Amino acid sequence: MQRRQFHSPAAAPLALAIALALACGGTSAHAQDAATVASADSAPGEIVVTATRRAESLSKVPQSVTALTQASLDVRGIKDISGVVRQTPGIQFDPNGFGNQTNIAIRGISSTVGAATTGVYIDDTPIQSRVVGYSTTNAFPAVFDLARVEVLRGPQGTLFGAGSEGGTVRFITTQPSLTETKVYGRTEAAATQGGAVSGELGVSITAPLVKDKLGLAASLWFRRDGGWIDRQNANPDVANAPYLKNVNSSWTQVGRVALKWAPVDGLEITPSLYYQKRVNNDTSPWWENNGLPANAPGFKTLSNPSDGHYVSGAPNGSPDRDRFYMPALNISARLGSVQLISNTSYYVRDQSGEIDYSTI
Repeated sequence: MQRRQFHSPAAAPLALAIALALACGGTSAHAQDAATVASADSAPGEIVVTATRRAESLSKVPQSVTALTQASLDVRGIKDISGVVRQTPGIQFDPNGFGNQTNIAIRGISSTVGAATTGVYIDDTPIQSRVVGYSTTNAFPAVFDLARVEVLRGPQGTLFGAGSEGGTVRFITTQPSLTETKVYGRTEAAATQGGAVSGELGVSITAPLVKDKLGLAASLWFRRDGGWIDRQNANPDVANAPYLKNVNSSWTQVGRVALKWAPVDGLEITPSLYYQKRVNNDTSPWWENNGLPANAPGFKTLSNPSDGHYVSGAPNGSPDRDRFYMPALNISARLGSVQLISNTSYYVRDQSGEIDYSTI
């Protein structure tokens, strides 16, 4: 059995971006807040993105971009990055064969060692990991309480730096409002044939605490995916091995809070804290039989897909746990036709997992 554990408390990216936009008769040349969902010069219902580091209509962005709003994600039933990938051409997202880890690549640009080739951002903070053989994987935020998800295909090094040779995936969170109160909630309950129940519960709120001066955005979300794989040690020399039900269950919890303070016109200060924890109790491979020849003593059929019965003969589970939190401070100052944006963040991630090689 192999056990791996990673700690990244030293990963404290400091991003300082200066965006210049010249005023052109009151058109959209002014850089706008990254949380903007619509602009005056956009057609009704058109998505506004910040793929070029300024807000503009998706139809006017001169590059290949897919943008999904929270409403679009809900309609499509997207819960995580795998759902985003299914709705986005040009992305490859595959298990790498070790535990619960995955590889992500855009337009076929990938690497098995060294710096990442696909950028992963929460707002303006990169969270992608360096690749160290099979022992590293990215963390992906849960798809809840987002303004939108942007997928940028093609090299993004000019705007998003190293690690974005193939493209960038950006998770844009909902920002505090200084004028409007909005409440968003989502619940779900489901059952799996031959498995356990699943469900989720989440709620978020954005509201002004002091109108035009201080706003709040807060959310809390929990999801459990019930398992459908049973496990029993298939070694015929092990007598009375325990039979475990629904071992591949998983759960995720997410919490986020942000404040926006506008002490004077043109200046906004937004501190925030994002927390996420994900636990997969086991992997999902199942066995047709215990690996012995069909005519050998001790041969045993384990799974019967026709009636939804799936069993793993692995002697041990392969759990995977991933937790991260990220405090950030965003400061935006508008000086006439110039906007200065500073984003300072501290990303801390703790991942641990176990892989059982004993059957190999």
